[in-house]
Amino acid sequence: MKPTLKKIFSLSLLFSLSALASPCCPEKCCFTPVKDNDCFKRSCGYPFLLPRSQSFNLARRIVGVQQEIHKDTECKYGTFNIALEYTRSFKSERILTDLLGIDACNCSITLQGSDVDSRKTRAWLADHFGLPMDFESTVCFNPRIQNFIIDFHWYVGLDEWHKGSFFRLYAPLVHSRWDLNMCEKVKEKGIKSFPAGYMSSEEISRMDLPRNFEDVMRGGISFGDMKSPLKYGLMSKCRLSETRFADIRAELGCNFAFDEECHDYHCGAFFHAAAPAGNRPNSQYLFEPVVGNGKHWEFGAGLTSSYILWRDECEDQSFGVYFDAVVTHLFKSCQMRSFDLCGKLNSRYMLLEAMGSNDTAIGDEATGCSLANYAYKSCLVPAINLTTQCVYSKVNVQADLALKFSYLRKCWSLDLGYNLWARTGEKFYIKNDCCSGGCGCDSYAIKGDAFVYGKYCLNNINYITGLSATQSEATIRSGKNYPAQNGDNPMLNPRIDNPKDAYSFVNPVGSIGDPNDPCELTSGQIKTSVQPKVVGPCDLDTYKSPSALTHKIFGHLNYKWAPDECDDWVRNPYLGIGAEAEFGGKCCKNSCDKSRTGISQWGIWIKAGWSYE
Repeated sequence: MKPTLKKIFSLSLLFSLSALASPCCPEKCCFTPVKDNDCFKRSCGYPFLLPRSQSFNLARRIVGVQQEIHKDTECKYGTFNIALEYTRSFKSERILTDLLGIDACNCSITLQGSDVDSRKTRAWLADHFGLPMDFESTVCFNPRIQNFIIDFHWYVGLDEWHKGSFFRLYAPLVHSRWDLNMCEKVKEKGIKSFPAGYMSSEEISRMDLPRNFEDVMRGGISFGDMKSPLKYGLMSKCRLSETRFADIRAELGCNFAFDEECHDYHCGAFFHAAAPAGNRPNSQYLFEPVVGNGKHWEFGAGLTSSYILWRDECEDQSFGVYFDAVVTHLFKSCQMRSFDLCGKLNSRYMLLEAMGSNDTAIGDEATGCSLANYAYKSCLVPAINLTTQCVYSKVNVQADLALKFSYLRKCWSLDLGYNLWARTGEKFYIKNDCCSGGCGCDSYAIKGDAFVYGKYCLNNINYITGLSATQSEATIRSGKNYPAQNGDNPMLNPRIDNPKDAYSFVNPVGSIGDPNDPCELTSGQIKTSVQPKVVGPCDLDTYKSPSALTHKIFGHLNYKWAPDECDDWVRNPYLGIGAEAEFGGKCCKNSCDKSRTGISQWGIWIKAGWSYE
């Protein structure tokens, strides 16, 4: 046994040390904590899903071993076991709404262009993804998480060192599969081109636009002024997987109360520590596989107790209750995380426009006295490329509590129990000079369905200029110009921020999509924003993530063979089979100001080991 254990511990330590050697953030940088006083109510839906670690499972740990641990003896004793478990998630809609909110109820989202008649209230604006203004499709999802776990667990009594003391070490090796099961049904592929001035200074034909939503979400797609393809939050049609040790966990404790005469009860406390060995979240995919706790070091404490409620006279039958609890703190861990804009669900998938110096004196009066602070700089970028940042995250409190009842009859034992897991929301520390994934500009604004170019005439020559038109009230679902209202022309930016008639110096600016001579402005003067509203660091929803809570029921049937006495050691092999069902809560239908996440999943396991004394 000893050589095998040494190999396991060495391999676990190697995984842990390799994890520490590859931080994603610079060692010397300034990170600022995000304040707790949130200024808005967040609806359900959050860009990242952090489930409970595969190693943090009291239900699997405490079953089948009650006769092998916490013994009152002065001899050396302990137990080693291996559990093989398969888990699979259910309640797919809850998983999807945890990520995308109420837009994804019924496990689907709808894509509709800005020029589609009678657009649905919760449909995403296809224009944000470079899809035609008359495009329409439905994207269905069936997210599923599967884990294949080999859990190594070793417990040793340390009564020779101090009566009642013990040490426990466990490290699950996990192969995790995450499958979004995405399928798009295109109702109308669209035939319309993007008019000049909308996504570029030139008209963009349908053949130069993406075919569908699935193509865009794979990454690598660009169009018009959007030269930087989607880099984060990708949606893969393929299964993603990760194989690693989850975490390496250790406990050192002591039983301070023990029934030395009848062995009917015990009560003890222990320190709990975890070293990260899983993968570090990088936000490349919306549904990225996570093994472990997100690369956090953990430290905490726990309680262990038991009481035998009944024992027959022959002492070959008994019925008892067992309670264990662990509470830990997850220390700061460096990660790449994507964020939405404040109060704008899924806004990370919107388009932002790069804003810079107003070189062509875009303003709202012919005198040129009222100039915009910024002007469009011919670059569009997916918001998520900018709102994905290097952060430190921590979790203040995580708890795992398990209560089980156990019936023992000779060599057989049956365990039935309840497990509660909960954690507080992640708190973030943002790097002050965040990484840029944009166009090299310092300022960006929400584009919405605004036209970003105009044209003016000077000495009978046509000139194209970037406007300062922004739409801070646009959402993932719609812009503000479309559809037309009261007979107005959406191509003239009637509903942008602070709309004013656009001038370049003293020259009136018209729509670049107007086929007529700009000197005549037959379609009217286009609007620009004076002043435009740009997006700043304080507009990111970096407030702490939702908390998590799950409830679990579990059972385990175990058989223990008669002891094998050899070389002054008593060995007892045992084998058991168990199952668990974990419930993460109801699906979000409307709003979740106090929403909690939590993966619903079921699992089955086989647990085999031996005790020695």
